[in-house]
Amino acid sequence: MKSKLDNKTIVIKLGGSLFDTKDTTIEDIIYLQKQGHPIVVIHGGANLVNKWLQKQNISPQFYNGERITGKAEMEMVTAVIGGLMNKE
Repeated sequence: MKSKLDNKTIVIKLGGSLFDTKDTTIEDIIYLQKQGHPIVVIHGGANLVNKWLQKQNISPQFYNGERITGKAEMEMVTAVIGGLMNKE
């Protein structure tokens, strides 16, 4: 039986708060991959980024749910996601 997902890459965005829970999303992703679906996972890190910004006395700013990222904020985002999160 053909699925709408056949021959499609599945892109899944995981929010940073997911990593603080015992969610089963990872097991679901593994299941889909074992079924032969190509998977791309994009992770968020807003909670950890916000924590580190606040440690530097930088208030995170958002507009319509989107982060406003200046130069100082971008350096922190890069350090946190590229350094801290990707090593976990």
